[in-house]
Amino acid sequence: MQVYFDVGLPKGYNTVIMGKSFTLTPKLVSVSPNVGSVGGSLLIAKLEGVGPLLDKSETYFNAHGGTLIDNSTGASICSKVEIRNYSEVACTTIPGVINSGTVVGAKSFETNSVEVCNDTTTNGSACLYEALTTGTFPAVTSLANTVPG
Repeated sequence: MQVYFDVGLPKGYNTVIMGKSFTLTPKLVSVSPNVGSVGGSLLIAKLEGVGPLLDKSETYFNAHGGTLIDNSTGASICSKVEIRNYSEVACTTIPGVINSGTVVGAKSFETNSVEVCNDTTTNGSACLYEALTTGTFPAVTSLANTVPG
């Protein structure tokens, strides 16, 4: 495995880190936005320590990737997950209600471990998410063909 740091190599990399084995534990910092649509929304999680997988296949992702979960139930809230950049996980939420006050966690498929929110500045509220039936979200009620002829 190769390790990359978004700000470059730290002082002492060649003597302290290079050639050694160590474990990096991802750190869930926040999710955005905190409110979504019951039809499904794009949720971005800041998950420090996570980077794009070398193999983009679904089989590889299902073995080595992960998902965002409802921390109280352990159930995935994503219908699709993509690791876009270092520390950026994109989740298309499943259609349906996600109750107010739901704390989002991150689950690794490889280790089956769950990472809880490490937000220390707002007492965990940076990892709250909800998708309710009330709100100002658009609703499609009908379709009409407006092309003449």
